[in-house]
Amino acid sequence: MVATHSPRGTNDTASVASRILYTYDTVMHGFVVRLTAGKALCLDVTSNDTNFDDGVIIGFINTGIWPKSVSFNDSGLSPIRLSWSGGCVRFNARLCNNKMVGAKDFTNAGEGRKRNVRCPSSPRDEVGHGTHMASTIAGSEVHNAALFTFSRGTARGVAPKARIAMYKACELFGYNDVDVVTTIDATVKDGVDIISISLDGYQVSLNKDSPAITTFGA
Repeated sequence: MVATHSPRGTNDTASVASRILYTYDTVMHGFVVRLTAGKALCLDVTSNDTNFDDGVIIGFINTGIWPKSVSFNDSGLSPIRLSWSGGCVRFNARLCNNKMVGAKDFTNAGEGRKRNVRCPSSPRDEVGHGTHMASTIAGSEVHNAALFTFSRGTARGVAPKARIAMYKACELFGYNDVDVVTTIDATVKDGVDIISISLDGYQVSLNKDSPAITTFGA
């Protein structure tokens, strides 16, 4: 965050410390600094050239992931940290890499598993939503990308250096609260830094909303 002001003179001798208005280290990490309008324009806080997202592990609770998507290539990424406890389960481990660092299936109680018993348990995405969310948020750079030859260019996620751990809790026929609660518990055990949940449903009172209560615990 930046607070701007007009310069009082051509020589600003104020120290850097005097221009920092607030610092945050509890609920978030950051600071508020006072800059001239010109300096503020030179500050690109959204630049993906920085390493602000490098190594961050995002746990996606969704419909699974399609591992062969080029959005999940790990070119140029450093090895995953040693403290990471997650991994690939019921999944070809060779499909995981330094970008996609985990994939697990938690759809044991879901309606889809009951209706489609011939489908083996797997973190693979049969719907597409989980793959879409993972690539939008943390997809690697994909050059020469296009939609039916339109809008050709480079596609990448908001945090292209972040790592992806997919926790499948939803299927074509929806999800079960039991699966979602179990999945949230697993993300914390594995040590993700951020949890991304994209679920719809019906409104219930907070004291009866199991996923919401579990998220508070997370």
